[in-house]
Amino acid sequence: MPDIDIDFSVRGRERVLRYVVEKYGRESVAQIVTFGKMAPRQATRDAARVLGHDYGVGDRLAKLIPDPQQGRAPSFEECLADGELLRATYDEDPVSREIIDTARASRALCATPRSTPPAVVIADRPLTDIVPLQLADAGLDENGERQFRTVTQFSMKPIEEIGLLKMDFLGRAPRRDRGRA
Repeated sequence: MPDIDIDFSVRGRERVLRYVVEKYGRESVAQIVTFGKMAPRQATRDAARVLGHDYGVGDRLAKLIPDPQQGRAPSFEECLADGELLRATYDEDPVSREIIDTARASRALCATPRSTPPAVVIADRPLTDIVPLQLADAGLDENGERQFRTVTQFSMKPIEEIGLLKMDFLGRAPRRDRGRA
């Protein structure tokens, strides 16, 4: 099946998605999951919190991780190279070692939906007959009520390989809003 990309105003994207669900049925439409790994800083803060340490402990370690370069966060392997600040703390402090080891493991395992994906899959029958689905937290609506989206548990490539119709409903800022902060 073709991959169809359509640009809509970011303000109208939700209306288009609702229309597609109403037209083809909630059971035949879902968004396609996007996976991403946590950056080392966030993984370190989360690991410290999960292990029961004060925020400051995880934050202190996270600040030893260099800033992203050209949008790419350094890997734990780069941060733990000889001569790096994180390496010295890792070698000297057993608590830091436990936090970093936990962060490294959780980062490797953590592949969760990180944002609202623009890709939508439409099938001619209930998607549960074809792919596994999940409910993903979509945040709060205008009334402050929690919203959920049906999302595939297969990413884009397997969805394409199955032969399902994939459409990208890309939200764009209206022309007059572009470039404003």
